[in-house]
Amino acid sequence: MQRYKFNFSGNDLQVYLCSMKILLVAATDPELGNVTDINRKGLLVSGLISGMGMVATAARLTRELCSNRFDLILNIGIAGAFNRNLEIGSVIRVREDILSELGAEDNEDFLNLQQMNLQGQWEYSENCGMYEVFGTLRPVRSVTVNTVHGNEKSIQALINRLQPDTESMEGAACFHVARDFNIPVAQIRAVSNYVTRRNKDAWNVPLALKNLQDTTRSLLDTIQIGLR
Repeated sequence: MQRYKFNFSGNDLQVYLCSMKILLVAATDPELGNVTDINRKGLLVSGLISGMGMVATAARLTRELCSNRFDLILNIGIAGAFNRNLEIGSVIRVREDILSELGAEDNEDFLNLQQMNLQGQWEYSENCGMYEVFGTLRPVRSVTVNTVHGNEKSIQALINRLQPDTESMEGAACFHVARDFNIPVAQIRAVSNYVTRRNKDAWNVPLALKNLQDTTRSLLDTIQIGLR
């Protein structure tokens, strides 16, 4: 957050104008929607379409942050849910995100980097510290994948190994880049489907997108109120 101080004619009166620059990162246009179109006094909101997947997200976000500085990165999008207690259309806050495929197979076992005695990070956490804003959303444990799950055997194996609530294709990459640039980051997602054998007839993407954008607007409004 930037604070600008003005001193008028040497008097003791000082006026502070506060502003906050927020970058919304979404993989696709429908996920970002028109959230950035609303003008909010003191809140400068930009949108970035990163493209699908970890590689595109890391590359596109890095390029953006090399040119522009932000006070908060908010990754938004839809997600599949392993946890059946999460309703279709519900909006959640990703508190933990894991690169679930980063490691090695050892016959039927999976080894993460630590188990392979290799350096690197595969687990990430939000670090925005704005609990009064995001604390109303249910916190979940998520995984970031290159291939979304649609096979019952691999789904159960992942549940047994990591107990995730949701999955996406970009979240951990956004956390990683934000950490490298030392920028606070949060991630919210709306559940569009349950993670099962692929059955798009059971998905509700329109509902998830509507709730995602409504919630994002509400969060931005809350942040704006806090700047007053």
